Amino acid sequence: MKKLTIKPFKKKPKLPEDFEQRTWAMLQNSVTCVYTKKATSESKEELYRAVEDMCMHNLGKKLYDNLRLECEKEINHSIDTMISKSNDNTYFLSSMDEVWQNHCQQMNTIRNIFLYLDRSYAIATLGIHSLWDVGLHLFRSRLESRADVETALIVGLLASGMYNIVFVDL
Repeated sequence: MKKLTIKPFKKKPKLPEDFEQRTWAMLQNSVTCVYTKKATSESKEELYRAVEDMCMHNLGKKLYDNLRLECEKEINHSIDTMISKSNDNTYFLSSMDEVWQNHCQQMNTIRNIFLYLDRSYAIATLGIHSLWDVGLHLFRSRLESRADVETALIVGLLASGMYNIVFVDL
């Protein structure tokens, strides 16, 4: 019987110089594809592995921050586009619902791709919110920052007849 001996590397393996930039570019492209509803050239498994590799090499914080900025940019764009296109207040409500439904689907897909980051970094780090919570916060913040949205929502709800206002004489 032969004995198998495993020896450690003489030199510690190094990451390629452009590992972080190249991996983030691939992941950033996938996030853009999720928001634009286009297919990526990489499979979800490849994307998941890329996230896992970045986290394993202590790049979780940077990845989380980059992802948050990318989601914020895309969320702002989708809300601003929806607001600029809706002139009719009743149509605004259906547009808002559509944007919300799309946002939920998109954040679910992003959370699936970045699940390793969510579990190994976001949930494990005190003061850092899960990706789903970040998506909710970014969406709400953008809506709150636009005063015209509140007005359009109120007028749209009243015009649609969903709410009846009763004036009571006291």
